Amino acid sequence: MKLIYKIIGSISLSVFFLLGVWALLTYFTLMKELNDEMDESLEDMAEMVIKQSLSGNMPDPSKTFGSPNLVIAEVTPGYAEAHPDNRFSSETFYLSEMEETVLSRVLRTVFQNPDGRFYEVIVAQPSFEKDDFAESLLYLIVLLYTSMLILLIAVIVAVFRRNMRPFYKVIHWLENYNPHTSNKPLDNPTNISEFQKLNRTVTDFTRKSQEAFEQQKEFIGNASHEMQTPLAVSMNRLEILADESPTLSENDLNEIMKTRHTLNQIIKMNKSLLLLSKIDNDQFPEAAPISFDVLVEKHLGIFAEAYSHKNIRVKTDIREAFIHTMNDSLADIIVVNLLKNAYIYSDAGSEISVSMTPDAFVVSNTAPDGPLDEEKIFERFYRQTTLKGSSGLGLAIAKGIGKISRLQIDYAYRENRHVFTVSKQ
Repeated sequence: MKLIYKIIGSISLSVFFLLGVWALLTYFTLMKELNDEMDESLEDMAEMVIKQSLSGNMPDPSKTFGSPNLVIAEVTPGYAEAHPDNRFSSETFYLSEMEETVLSRVLRTVFQNPDGRFYEVIVAQPSFEKDDFAESLLYLIVLLYTSMLILLIAVIVAVFRRNMRPFYKVIHWLENYNPHTSNKPLDNPTNISEFQKLNRTVTDFTRKSQEAFEQQKEFIGNASHEMQTPLAVSMNRLEILADESPTLSENDLNEIMKTRHTLNQIIKMNKSLLLLSKIDNDQFPEAAPISFDVLVEKHLGIFAEAYSHKNIRVKTDIREAFIHTMNDSLADIIVVNLLKNAYIYSDAGSEISVSMTPDAFVVSNTAPDGPLDEEKIFERFYRQTTLKGSSGLGLAIAKGIGKISRLQIDYAYRENRHVFTVSKQ
């Protein structure tokens, strides 16, 4: 989730809650004021009736007094004693002028005239006008609430984008930063102290990263030269010693051959480790479309000759070329390592299968001994069996190349076969 969406979501929930509370309070406050106004109006009307009655101009209690919403009726002393205060209620009330019963706001109050008789005044005011007002008020509040919420969110988004522009500029610059090439300096002027500090930190970090990369690159080059040279000299001296020393016994010659074999293994391992370091540091920037069917055809012939003594059958099913844009040397290494792995770990007389589609390149070989450890197979120096000539780095190199070349290399065990699949990410 993007930062802006997270912040907008959090603020929107808070604003939604606060505006909702405000809208409810506003609605109920206004409705209370409306009820109070209606009650005061009913009290004024009732007071007018009582004053007129007390002045001696007592109307006929069985008739409506001046309005169909106003009724005066005589009550007993006991009833008057039981209801000394004004009573407001919302109830249905028959209006003669409308000839129907409607929901009304009703006031009942009891008074005593000069001759000692008690009367109850009933004043009613229809509430349909109040209901219409309440409905209109609710609609307006909802409209105002929605408009304010949308406007606030829009303002928040605009303010956030404007003030966070330096941050996103740093992110964009880091996404395009490449330690293997010359990069443009970070041009991100801002008067916000936190972003100024971020600019300095990012600039210092990338500078140190660039320096460390150059030092590592130089070390790898030096190590390749400084280590390979004495190893090659040692190999040549042993060869000269074996050829030009007639006094050496057969046992001495065997020991020299073992030493040469050990040195040869060290040379191969050194080359593999240096290659892995270069791959990890992405020191193969050149890329071009590579057709893997050409590489497979070339190396199958070489391996078939080299391992002819094992009588391994090769089955190919190349329906269409698997083409991927990457470094040509690295593509060659992937094909060589996967084919070599299949030849080395196949029993004599077994079968190797190579298939290819536009989306994947698959190498498999018979494996009656069961599956390999899927979690460790691509780790450096992992070997399920000790085998002469194997450094345990071939699959790790292939996996590393796939990582920087946007290729997915997977292992599976199906139908008593090791299956390695190379596909595009």
